[in-house]
Amino acid sequence: VQELQEGYKGGAKVVKKTKFNLLQLNANRSDKALDMASIVAARKKVDLITFSEPNRLRCIKNNRHLYTKNDCSVAILNASQIFNVTSYRTGECYVCVNVEDFIVYSVYISPNCSENMFNENLSDLFNDVRIARIEGRRIIITGDFNAKNNFWGGQITDKRGEVLLETTESMGLYILNDGETPTLERINGSSYIDITIVSEEIIERNPIWTVLEDEISMSDHHFILLEVPMASKRQGKSKYILGIPNKDILNSMSREKTKDGAADVSRCEKSLIEAYKKSAPQIRCNENYKMPFWWTEEIQNQIGRVRGKRKLFQRCKKEDVRETRKQDYKKEKKDLKKLITKSKRKSWAKRLDEDIFGDAYRIVKSQFAVQNPKTTLLRQQREDIIDGLFITTIPMVCESWAEEIIPAEISTFTEAEVENACKRIKSGRAPGPDGLPPEVVKIVIKNNINYFRDLYNNLLTGNRFPDEWKSAKLILIEKPKKNHTDEIKYRPICLINVLGKVYENLINLRLYEEIDAKGGFHKNQYGFRKGKTTMHAIEKIIQIAKEANVSKKFNALVLIDVRNAFNTASWPIIVKKLKDIGVQEYLINLVKSYFNNRTIQVSNDNKKNIGGGVPQGSILGPTLWNIMYNDVMNIETEEDIQYICYADDLAISITAKDKEELMLKTNATLSAANVWMTHNELKIAPEKTEAIIFGCKKITNINFTIDGTTVKPTSSVTYLGIKIDRRLNFNKHIDAACEKAKCTIKALNAILPNVRGPKPNKRKILAMTMQSAILYGAPAWADATGTCGNQKKLKTTQRIMALRTCSAYRTVSTDAAVVVAGLVPLHILAGERQRLYNLRRHVTLEDRRKERKKSYQMWQKEWDESGSGRWTYKILPKIEKWVERKHGHVSFYLTQCLTGHGAFCLYTKKIGKRASADCRYCGEGTEDTPLHTIVECPKWEQRRRKLQGIVINKDMKMEDITNVMINSSKE
Repeated sequence: VQELQEGYKGGAKVVKKTKFNLLQLNANRSDKALDMASIVAARKKVDLITFSEPNRLRCIKNNRHLYTKNDCSVAILNASQIFNVTSYRTGECYVCVNVEDFIVYSVYISPNCSENMFNENLSDLFNDVRIARIEGRRIIITGDFNAKNNFWGGQITDKRGEVLLETTESMGLYILNDGETPTLERINGSSYIDITIVSEEIIERNPIWTVLEDEISMSDHHFILLEVPMASKRQGKSKYILGIPNKDILNSMSREKTKDGAADVSRCEKSLIEAYKKSAPQIRCNENYKMPFWWTEEIQNQIGRVRGKRKLFQRCKKEDVRETRKQDYKKEKKDLKKLITKSKRKSWAKRLDEDIFGDAYRIVKSQFAVQNPKTTLLRQQREDIIDGLFITTIPMVCESWAEEIIPAEISTFTEAEVENACKRIKSGRAPGPDGLPPEVVKIVIKNNINYFRDLYNNLLTGNRFPDEWKSAKLILIEKPKKNHTDEIKYRPICLINVLGKVYENLINLRLYEEIDAKGGFHKNQYGFRKGKTTMHAIEKIIQIAKEANVSKKFNALVLIDVRNAFNTASWPIIVKKLKDIGVQEYLINLVKSYFNNRTIQVSNDNKKNIGGGVPQGSILGPTLWNIMYNDVMNIETEEDIQYICYADDLAISITAKDKEELMLKTNATLSAANVWMTHNELKIAPEKTEAIIFGCKKITNINFTIDGTTVKPTSSVTYLGIKIDRRLNFNKHIDAACEKAKCTIKALNAILPNVRGPKPNKRKILAMTMQSAILYGAPAWADATGTCGNQKKLKTTQRIMALRTCSAYRTVSTDAAVVVAGLVPLHILAGERQRLYNLRRHVTLEDRRKERKKSYQMWQKEWDESGSGRWTYKILPKIEKWVERKHGHVSFYLTQCLTGHGAFCLYTKKIGKRASADCRYCGEGTEDTPLHTIVECPKWEQRRRKLQGIVINKDMKMEDITNVMINSSKE
């Protein structure tokens, strides 16, 4: 998101960097040492922090700006994120990053390793340094080598120190330590063990090396600050973006700018950008050197007190007074740790309460994603990726298109068409290269409709798509990885100017009208079509398989993967298909113009010409793809063979009487599909092609062949996000969906504590979001929930969500937890979604209410017959009344009353925590139950009197109290 927002630099302020600041620390595995490092880094404007012996738990968490080894012995943190890390690597004793024109190493060698091991580690490190030196890089090496030499301080020189000094001198490196200030201080002595080594190029810049002995590090070691002057002033990242504009100013300025002169694209864009800049406030979007979210003035004052006590202790020479001051210093240091922990907890709770889907959610969500530390692609790397993803050679036939375009007679766009095209643009999307957000463009077009109608009509009558709207900013987004060792792959997204998107919408609507008039797309193409979804494609495949099973025939499904499909679509072939369909000449001319001179922005000052593909992120792209791909479903085939498409996902269903016929038919069909792909300049990825043969019995000795590669049928395949098994019982899909949801929910437990944390309504939103993820494709697999095994899997998964939603004890039964939380059981919800899907029409609000009523009836029947949660059933016997209430939320304490599981003596005796169930206040003979606590126990009499509008008397039952709560919002 941040990368997309940075697409617009207009009006942005930048920060000039004159120095590269590096902070060095041996954290001694202290968690609080890392906290103190973040404070010092913000105050000293530090760009990179190198750690030796960092805290392990902090290192193993997914932080995209922390670079570490598997054993967490060293780490480097990109603190300011002003400088981009282009690569990183690790060795036996080090981790290093390439940042700007520096290579920075963080090193740690244990004092317990042998002399041979020390030499091997040193050799591994300096072999890498030697290669970096050959490449002409500036070297900075920081770390704790556990080597002593009076050259960098102290009185002792050991064998390790001699070897290290000899090696650095032989390589022309310099040690910056001045030997005056110890880098490590303990109660029983000091040392100069932390070293900073740099290359000659750094020395030429006159670096400043300082031991920050006055700073509190929460480690035995001191912070070391290295300041390296930059060769030239470095422009930092954008610190401001433009916010929501003032509509009146925007409309007034845009009208003023566009009222004179003809409707011209270039002049129009410049006018709108200027109006947007002057009507929108500047918003600070990021801070390069900001304090941690938990930092407070109180913490800073406490740091000052610790610093003062430490100085008094260190300067004291009298033994009797020294011990007292030592204890005072330890106490203040301990208080600082407690204060940081308390502030973290308080700040975290505040974040959870204010915005559950904000920073807290993103932080926790990052913990269960497979991510490697972030590296920024170099210009050459980006170009290499682009060359692999896109066609960068312009086809010869396309070069003459501009001359061939002869304007044809056209019916011009009406105001209604322009308004409709504008409404179709989705708000909240990233802007194109011009930086104009969709919201701004929609406001301006609405209030200058005649001007923009004329602008688009001028382009239409000239059969022209302007070059300004054919340049797209390329964003490479990392594809999700299954494990850390997977190769990083990128998904290209093209950010297009919104004014161009409106024009694309106008052309697209005309193009669809033409195609529909000529017979429309093939019925088996379900992608990018109104009223068609992934469910329709999945349903078609399941229907064919079931029909084959009923007629006792064999049915195979082959899923063909087209390599880099959208980016390699041939422009001449798309134009040819348009002509074959019989589309009007002016639309063909517009498509030619749309393709001609297309470019993508690799960087702000670098563009690349594109010679093929349909832009991902455009409006016309999907339609043009469908036009080109439509014929694949018209390949001449034998009987009982069907091609089903969703965008570029091609599934072929083959039915045959026996195994031999199935193999022959399938191989012939795959051969025909491969020939069609080759003829249309597309490439199949045989290694990604999957196959399955449906039926109860496992069929062996059948293999299919495509493009010379053998495809072996498997027991299950994944199609459009649904795992389909050969028996069509969807057990594997439910297993996979539940397992994925469990991992996510367990990670989210950090933001859903029982006490404090988000409010109940926010908890329920989060739970329902997770339920929707599990229920994807429910119409296809809802019937599978009829088995006890699948119901149990879904209930087990939902139980985790329900307990966190209503803040219940883990001993509460699943049935009671979902009732108190108000979450309809997943197996019932799946059936509800299937019924709504089977209506085969637009689903109205009344339809949803009707089906939800049925779901409540099914849930009520299960609740009535359930053998668990009977205390809750006694209190909440009617589910619909409880779930559909419009007021009130459950809390940690109310849930204890509703479930009977809580701080009641009857419950604590039941779980073996107390010997008696008697009330601790009323004495022997009186059981401590939720009803006793609320109605009878004299301990709480004073609190009872504070309740307004509710009369609680000793004759009331627990269900009476809940009825009062449900029926009255005031009560």
